[in-house]
Amino acid sequence: MKKRRLRRVLILAAAALLCLGMVLFSRSRDREATGRLTLWYTETDYSPAAMANLIARCRADTGLRIEATVFPDEQALGLAFEEERPDLLFCNHFRAARLSELGSLSPLPGERAFPVTLSSAGQEIGSAFFPIGGRLPLLLVNTELTDEGLDSLEDLLDAGEGPFLASDDWADLLFTAALSKGCWMQGLMEADAANDVYRSLFNTLAAAAFRGRLVPTKAAAEYVRQGMIPCAVVPSTELANLSGDKLQLRLLPLPEGGERLHPAELMGFAVLEDCYLPSAEQFVDWLYSGVQDSALALSAGLVPVHAGATARSAAEKSLADFAMSGTVCFLAPDTVFYSNRAAFEQRIAAALDLLA
Repeated sequence: MKKRRLRRVLILAAAALLCLGMVLFSRSRDREATGRLTLWYTETDYSPAAMANLIARCRADTGLRIEATVFPDEQALGLAFEEERPDLLFCNHFRAARLSELGSLSPLPGERAFPVTLSSAGQEIGSAFFPIGGRLPLLLVNTELTDEGLDSLEDLLDAGEGPFLASDDWADLLFTAALSKGCWMQGLMEADAANDVYRSLFNTLAAAAFRGRLVPTKAAAEYVRQGMIPCAVVPSTELANLSGDKLQLRLLPLPEGGERLHPAELMGFAVLEDCYLPSAEQFVDWLYSGVQDSALALSAGLVPVHAGATARSAAEKSLADFAMSGTVCFLAPDTVFYSNRAAFEQRIAAALDLLA
């Protein structure tokens, strides 16, 4: 009886494996026949409208069929990753490096060349991760409300009267300011508090909050657009469709005496394991044909890694200029701050909110 039961179990297991093999084989044949690729990304990393335009242009030029799934945030994408994986993932270079360490990327045959300034951002760049531009916090200014120079962080926090600066990105503001003074913040408040540079910067920000100068909000860019507040610190990807003669984009003002460095997240397409590589290679070849990648970077609110695309707006012109400034930098994937940034932002926002 036991032998017959075991035999049935083995037969069922073999049948299940056969079915799985047929599904995988069918999926592989479908990819090969249609050039289909699946792509995942979050709407905070890339505008869905801009991504739809990218996919349509790629299909028209190459015939590749890219099926994109957009997630509201990193948490939702992470949960989906536990069940299945796409062929391509649009992400920053920190995530790409972690995936590479786990053996979850598929290098393409033949490495693509990138500027040497990106060499510190990960060994997978050009082989399994293909960046188009950098995301960084920028200062959005309504020039109708302020004609201040705002040349330094101190100028920004002391300018004007009443509420002056809105943001929900205080963590990146502090990190950028601290780095310019040689302080590598960890994004751990207790540990960072031991550093004199961090303490001084935090106290400066806290004093501004106490004086009613800061407005914590997720609608920072909209506040500036509507003329409710003069300035905002906003991630560049939230400014992709910025328009208006009175609105101006600037690199973040740095502390007086600080070195001109503006750290950014390198954003691009990671090729995941089990991806059908011929289709992925066709996509990458198209991505870097002519000025394609720099045009796509500008349309998504990214500082392009390659120059050449014509700016279609004042905002895109600013992004292109930032790329040529020589001050935008991409840090090593093991930079601790970026692992702790989300939790640090919650804590720093809560602390400033109490002071406001």
